[in-house]
Amino acid sequence: MNATPIPLDARLRRLSSAVLLGAGVLASCDNDGLFAPLPAGTSAALGGGSSLLIAVMDQNGVAPATLGAQFTVVPAGQSRTYRLVDNGPGDTDRTPGALRVNGLLGSYTVCHTVAPASHVLPTPPCQSVQVEEHGPAKLEFVDLTHGRLSWSVVDMNNVPVGGAVVTWNDGTGPVPLADNSTLDLDKTPGEFEVISPTGNGSVCPVTPPTRWLFPGNQGCFAFPVPPGKTTAGNDFSVTPEYSAYWYVGDANGWGAGPSAYTVTNASGTFSVVVEDNGVNDRWKDTGSVWITLPAADVYTVCQTTPPPNARLAATACIRFTVRHGELAYPGTFVSE
Repeated sequence: MNATPIPLDARLRRLSSAVLLGAGVLASCDNDGLFAPLPAGTSAALGGGSSLLIAVMDQNGVAPATLGAQFTVVPAGQSRTYRLVDNGPGDTDRTPGALRVNGLLGSYTVCHTVAPASHVLPTPPCQSVQVEEHGPAKLEFVDLTHGRLSWSVVDMNNVPVGGAVVTWNDGTGPVPLADNSTLDLDKTPGEFEVISPTGNGSVCPVTPPTRWLFPGNQGCFAFPVPPGKTTAGNDFSVTPEYSAYWYVGDANGWGAGPSAYTVTNASGTFSVVVEDNGVNDRWKDTGSVWITLPAADVYTVCQTTPPPNARLAATACIRFTVRHGELAYPGTFVSE
């Protein structure tokens, strides 16, 4: 039922014909009345002398930060329906999500009809309550928050890579979504989280991060996004446009301790120092190194610091070729 409050002046003009029960409630009619009745008609008091407290909260017991909750109230044995709006006429508690109606007495059916922004109505939406003369009666409605969908853009070692652009569609039409843009609630580069008011969500990769590629066999994904929780979607993998990896070993086998390297290109215009598990190493397993490079070229990698208690590798420098979209493998550095 669509509820439309009666304008204040119209309600005041009709008070002379109202059936008012309780002097305290009658006095409240001088301040917008207790409720706005539906359908439009004479304002009427609902009862006698106690209070009804209504609390709206989410699945974590947290009250909404914004107003917007609405209810209908039907006294037992009456056909008249009254609308109650959070912080509207009749609500004496100014806190969002907390409503207090004074001057009630008897049995009522209370139905939650409009949820606050970013929340959904509970199931079932209606509750019955008995308001006694002594002490307030209490009702609680749990409005789950809109569901969220999360996913990541990661490299081959599941390390997030920031800067991707995808399309996001909650069923109302696709929209572009850039990493760390307004719609993206997770501000960690490479991590995405969005709200789905409709409970649906599909994501398609569009533009990879700079100097990265989406594999050609990687498509869209779609998931239901139920309210009250964060659903984990599929992660999108990316590979560097240009990269290389190698292993490090000693007399005890593969996986020697920390070591260091210098990588240069053939023309001498590029040089980088790489430490195993250091800032330029994207592979955080000791004894394995993976780096990204700026372009296709011929490179040389030289071991400059061997693993602990070992000499430089017998072959300390290895020359290798890097091509677009391929993962180059110079080999394994073996120290004694």
